[in-house]
Amino acid sequence: MLRQSGKGETTLLLATLLALAISGAAAFGQSNPKQPGSEGTLSPSVNATKRRLPSYLASRTVPNANAVRMYRLIWGIDNIEVKQVSSGALILFKFRVLDPAKAKVINNEDSKPLMVDEASHAALQIPVLEQIGKLRQTNAPEAGREYSMLFSNKGGYVKPGNRVSVIIGTFHLEGLIVQ
Repeated sequence: MLRQSGKGETTLLLATLLALAISGAAAFGQSNPKQPGSEGTLSPSVNATKRRLPSYLASRTVPNANAVRMYRLIWGIDNIEVKQVSSGALILFKFRVLDPAKAKVINNEDSKPLMVDEASHAALQIPVLEQIGKLRQTNAPEAGREYSMLFSNKGGYVKPGNRVSVIIGTFHLEGLIVQ
């Protein structure tokens, strides 16, 4: 009798762990941006587990895990993000540098970055403002640091959900989804 109750308890424990794992995986598949003043609303175990997730699971810009691995290996970048800002007048391209030597081509000041919408074939450029200059960072890349560029979307050609390509000299990223 004791042995059977032990198996039942073991089965119950395994079922509980499986249910927790499934519910935790479902929670990580959804985006839950922090709202101002909502610090501490998630349990510490969820926050700790979220930090260990690979960046491609958290990214909605690069939907393909193979593409994320390729961008890491070839260009030395990850955490790629493309989204509309400033009421859609600008498109933000943001990334984190892993390998400064590989990512050097991205921040090359002599290259002219373009963002091309795959559906309309509209080519967006980085605007140059009189008092600010180009809306991009061109300093030497450092490992672990995030860099960004802003592309002008004056005609509103690029909208959330569109797929775009970013081209900077020999650097090409294709199929990025605008958020």
